[in-house]
Amino acid sequence: MSAQSASHSYTSVDQKLARLSPIPFECNLFRVQDHTRRINVKAYEPEVIAIGPYHHGKPNLQAMEEHKLRYLLELLIQAQESSVERYYMAMRALKDRALKCYAEPISLTDDEFVEMMLLDGCFLLGYILKCNIPSLVRTGDPITFSQVRFGMVHDLLLYENQLPFFIIVQLFSLINVSYPQFSIMSLTQSFLAQTFGYLKIEPGVRAWMSIGDVNHLLGLAYCGLCLPFVQMVPHNVGDDGQGVQFINCTTELQEAGILLKEAKESISFLDVRFTNGVLEIPSFVIEDLTENFFRNLMTYEQYCPATSPYVTDYIIFMNRLINSSKDVELLRRCGIIIDWFGNDVAVHAMLTNLAKNAMRMGKFSYSEVCKNLHLHCRRRRNVWMANLRRNYLNNPWAIISFFAAVLLLILTFTQTVFSILPQV
Repeated sequence: MSAQSASHSYTSVDQKLARLSPIPFECNLFRVQDHTRRINVKAYEPEVIAIGPYHHGKPNLQAMEEHKLRYLLELLIQAQESSVERYYMAMRALKDRALKCYAEPISLTDDEFVEMMLLDGCFLLGYILKCNIPSLVRTGDPITFSQVRFGMVHDLLLYENQLPFFIIVQLFSLINVSYPQFSIMSLTQSFLAQTFGYLKIEPGVRAWMSIGDVNHLLGLAYCGLCLPFVQMVPHNVGDDGQGVQFINCTTELQEAGILLKEAKESISFLDVRFTNGVLEIPSFVIEDLTENFFRNLMTYEQYCPATSPYVTDYIIFMNRLINSSKDVELLRRCGIIIDWFGNDVAVHAMLTNLAKNAMRMGKFSYSEVCKNLHLHCRRRRNVWMANLRRNYLNNPWAIISFFAAVLLLILTFTQTVFSILPQV
């Protein structure tokens, strides 16, 4: 290669490096990688509404753009304002900060991006307010129709369909004069608890959350699910998770004498405990949106370095417990799985699918539980006692027959002894 040719080659690379824009450390919103998306494409794609730039402008989501304008108009009327100028300028001031939250290139111009922030932010704020203040709901508002609402529930917690939370905070501060009795955190947490009932964000848990810690709606939902577990059960975090490989399925655990029980007093669905031969697991609701919701929570864990993979660990643990529809049936009968599918085979398939490509990162949250379960199953005495209870003590007649046989054996032994004694 000639010197001139070599010079041209490295000059071309230098030019590419000069044009390369750095990924800001503030970014927390990425596009889902193809190998993850392919497992279940619909789990990451909005069906009704685009929030944020990644799905903005898609033809199948255009019907909601007019409703975003209507929600903006309603907020202006509530604040007794006739112009959007103050809100637009507030969004323009946040543009650079918002852009840094997105790791992928944005195809919108600056003005388009600011308009998107304004309309999407006002829609989310208006929707949150309506869910908390029923008097704000207009008669005939299509967003309140059951079918549209179901699609909204799906779309608002998609990882790629998020808007930085500070945008909603800023917009609420501009209209706060209309709602001085509320805080945006309490309104949003109440909205999540109402709309996604199984989040169970208790008032005591809400006190642990601060606005500065919230990235977006999905991030807030994640905090509501995981903070009780993190704050109250820190001892559950253990080693690198090798112990999970030795976990028996539910059927085998039951055969080893382990009692499976619903943890009714649990602080979080993540709070799995094993004590004195009893495995307590909080109820786990399986319904139409469960797989999509958990997929996006797991994606959030993968891309947000500040979080630990608590949800991913939970899915891995549950997947080890469930090897077949028989295991699902046992957990359902114990009240641990609440199945709205009405199909044990479908629940098994869903959990198996959820665990695909589940990435183990760092310490495993259930390592101590796994270790104790493994030790229990290795003790032969526990297996023998379980067989005794299952085969001979499983109903009153079996118990009577068992003790009658034991009594007969004792009497026979006693008679034999007394028959031998006179001969000695």
